[in-house]
Amino acid sequence: LQGKLNPQQALKADLKQSLSEGLQVHLSARDSHLVIAGKSQLIALTSSVTLNGSQLTGIDLQADMAGNIIKANGSLGVPESQLQWQAELLNLAALGTQFSGQVHANGTVDGALDDLALHFKLLAEKLTLPGAIKAEKLDGQATLMAGDSGKLDAELLATGLQVAENPILDGNLSLQGT
Repeated sequence: LQGKLNPQQALKADLKQSLSEGLQVHLSARDSHLVIAGKSQLIALTSSVTLNGSQLTGIDLQADMAGNIIKANGSLGVPESQLQWQAELLNLAALGTQFSGQVHANGTVDGALDDLALHFKLLAEKLTLPGAIKAEKLDGQATLMAGDSGKLDAELLATGLQVAENPILDGNLSLQGT
């Protein structure tokens, strides 16, 4: 992979703020690109975050590469914090010739940095991945929790799943554990 990040504003930190208000960092990039499999893909990025001790607040991120959009906003670092995210990957072929289809995913990352929990929902359609993996549809959700109370709880329904030349199958996968 190679590319060019063309920031409109370089990393900008507001050092005039008092330490109690944290350090604000902003990044915006347009007319940037990433070269994947010999093909240049445009990238646009805007982000901001405030760093205050072990807390990240005011997180606001939006990235777009060839119609594949990732957004996140919220905070991380204390038990009651929450970062909401969304991925609308409508042009997976932009990631290379071994990819195709669409993925819609959203979720949250909650909690202190040393005890995070990830919750997400996923819907993928007409999916092709490296390793000759194909699926007409993948639909599921999962929760992953770290720390002493860590657990995994996931459900995935696959329709029209095929790996290499093996027969097409439909299936339901449930995972639970600690």
